[in-house]
Amino acid sequence: MCYGGFSNGHAIAQALGGVYHEHKLVHGHCCAITLPAAVRWHANTSAGQIRKLADSFGVPYGADEISSIVADRLAKAIIAFSKNCGMPALRVTLEKYGIHDDKDTFVKKMLPAVKQDSMSSKWRPPIHEDDTRIIEVLESVWNDD
Repeated sequence: MCYGGFSNGHAIAQALGGVYHEHKLVHGHCCAITLPAAVRWHANTSAGQIRKLADSFGVPYGADEISSIVADRLAKAIIAFSKNCGMPALRVTLEKYGIHDDKDTFVKKMLPAVKQDSMSSKWRPPIHEDDTRIIEVLESVWNDD
């Protein structure tokens, strides 16, 4: 997964933990929160790795199925797995710690942290070309539940 670009979910997790560190967000939980967004982001550039991971999760797909559909199914399976392991979604976690950010506030806080993180600049396809791409990934992280 590292060589397929999924280390970039780790980079977003690093920024997430940095922004919300005073609320004791655990790094592993941050990785679980950001992995579905990374899977979706890399649907077309890492289709082979996504299919291998889908196999591991028992996610069905057809040989000719569009990569983004497989990635979305896999992302949902990862979210379900995380919940079954007792790791709630981002919004639930923030609420637990008394953080009542909405999506816009979350993106506003996270955008500079992601841009400053050395690992997220290595995303392929790159997200640092403009803020719109980073915001797209952050909104995906926020919307996953």
